[in-house]
Amino acid sequence: MRNYFINARATHWLLVVILFAIACYLPYLIFGAFPYNTKVNLPEDKIDNLVKDLDLPNYYDLYPVQATEEEMFLEKEAFDSWEGGKCRFCHSIRENDRARMAPSLYRILGKPAAVGENFTYSQALIEMRNNGLIWTPETID
Repeated sequence: MRNYFINARATHWLLVVILFAIACYLPYLIFGAFPYNTKVNLPEDKIDNLVKDLDLPNYYDLYPVQATEEEMFLEKEAFDSWEGGKCRFCHSIRENDRARMAPSLYRILGKPAAVGENFTYSQALIEMRNNGLIWTPETID
């Protein structure tokens, strides 16, 4: 009988260790979250240097005079009712929204890739930023 309890206790602890390992690895597996700090932050002046030579339009002020009040109301209403689809799970899309697993997408157009503060970026995305990837309507998809 004593041998049974020793084996049961060992099996119990083995199961606990396996479940703990799965619990530690699951966020990385599902969300790509890293348990260690490899955050890449660029100072504002370096971010500005990435886009200073580009002739980018102001994506948020393209047609200010032509839009009627009703069109602006409908656009605001559509945005407010949009749940953000798959993006909303990880990204915030509204100004001053709480931080999530990924950087905010608020006013992302015209910004270089991989410049959000305190977020971990893959080496591939950092290389794309260094090669000049700027978020525009064409590159966002």
